[in-house]
Amino acid sequence: MKTQMALIATLLIPLAAGPLAAGEAPLPSPTSEAAWTHALARPEYKGPDPCAQHSKGVCVADNYRPRAQALARFRTDADAIDPQYNPALDELGRALQKGLADAVLNIHGHADSTGGEDHNLALSQRRAAAVRAYLMERFGIEPERLTPVAHGEAAPVADNATEEGRRQNRRVEFERVGLWIR
Repeated sequence: MKTQMALIATLLIPLAAGPLAAGEAPLPSPTSEAAWTHALARPEYKGPDPCAQHSKGVCVADNYRPRAQALARFRTDADAIDPQYNPALDELGRALQKGLADAVLNIHGHADSTGGEDHNLALSQRRAAAVRAYLMERFGIEPERLTPVAHGEAAPVADNATEEGRRQNRRVEFERVGLWIR
């Protein structure tokens, strides 16, 4: 039970405004279809379900936002997905076809501080769009279910003063924002 509560707390932390504070848990990085399904699961409601009245399309619910990050990093100033990260994204794609077949996600693209702010914002948008295209093309995920969101260098998870920190900051994160009702 204690482990479940820690996992739930980790999934519901807000977008970071800077490097992780001491004691702050990083986002989970699922590596299997089951782990993705668990990490981005729809919560149980104590009150009325905010999407119960929707008959078709996307229902965005502001009272839950489970998040996870892909084990996918990008090279400096690049938006191409390195093939070594395809297996992690494939597991997410399979989860979106099965256990998360009703999930609507924001794909958050991030950059390190190499380059100017405008350049990094555009780069992070291209990274999120590349992951979106990968999931749509390879797994047939509906485009309405995946929204790319650019953050540029504004939300680092590590120190941009080191190469390792910059590598960690060149990433994508996924946030479940609602339901896809067929």
